[in-house]
This record gives sequence, C-alpha cells and structure tokens, in this order.
Amino acid sequence: MKFSLYALLGCTTATTVTLPTFSYNSTIVDGVANDFQDWAQRNEAATAEDNRNTTHDVANAWATYRVSEYTNFGKNFKPIVDATSDFLATLNVNAECDQAVAAECLTKYMLGQFQYQYDDLTHRWTSPDKQMETCIKTDSNCTMDFERLTHEQQHALADNFETSVDTMAQAYQTYQDQLINDI
Repeated sequence: MKFSLYALLGCTTATTVTLPTFSYNSTIVDGVANDFQDWAQRNEAATAEDNRNTTHDVANAWATYRVSEYTNFGKNFKPIVDATSDFLATLNVNAECDQAVAAECLTKYMLGQFQYQYDDLTHRWTSPDKQMETCIKTDSNCTMDFERLTHEQQHALADNFETSVDTMAQAYQTYQDQLINDI
C-alpha cells in the first residue's frame, strides 16, 4: 500500500517533487475580505439596532398594558363603587334616629318587658322580638333609609341594580332581621 501511494506521488522514480502553482487575483480576494468585513460591521450595527428596538417595543408594550389596565380599572370599577355606595347609603340608619330611645327599647327587651301579645287586627301573636323591632323603628325613628324611600325611589334603586323592588325589599329585610338578631 505504501508503494502505491509513493507511486502516485511520483516519489519512487523522480528525484524532485514538483508542486503545482496556484495563482489568484489578490484584488478580488482582498475585495471579498473587505466586503465580508463591511458586512460584519453592518450586521453588528443592525443587530444592535434590532436589540434596541426590541427592548423599546417590549417596554412600550408593557407600559401600554399597565396604563390601559390602570385607566380601564378606574373607568370600569367606578360605576361598581358608585352603585355599592348608593346601596350602602340606603342601608344606613336615618339621621333622625334617637339612639337613647332605641337603647331603651333594647333594654326593655333584654329585661323581658316585652311579652307575647295577641293582635286583634291581624289575629296573630306578636313576639317580643317583633315588639322590640317595632319599638326601635317607631318610637326611636331608627329605620334604614330604604324603608323611608318612596315607591318611585325604591323602584329607581331596584332598576339601578337590575332587580325588582320586592327583591330589594327582601334583601333589606334580611339585613334588618340580621341586625335585630345581632342586637
């Protein structure tokens, strides 16, 4: 195998080895090298510009999202807060409530001064709880503002919450019952 390799190279019979000569146009090769160098610089500058633009675009997208979230939150949440505020305002006990009289009603209840009573008009028994509630509402004038609203005002409030007056009245009554039970 070595012999065939040497024969191929011509080393076995020749005393000198002649290598082929190459020639090239140095202007063209230098031009290609310069073109590649110019491209590399342009590519580096373009990559840096792309990175800056990408960073700016990502930051701008995030900032736009946050500003939109902030403004939309206020724009969309404010009506909910306003409606809740209106609802809570009607839950408040009216300003004419005489707390001393209401406390006296509660004191009577706690001391057992309210007894079951038969109502001849309704033909029903009135419990001490109901008597205390009536005392607080009528004697001390401590009612929720909803109870003092006119039917039209109650209807407007119910429309605002997209429900019926009966549903609103039931919700307020449930709240009132819980309040009386807590007392």
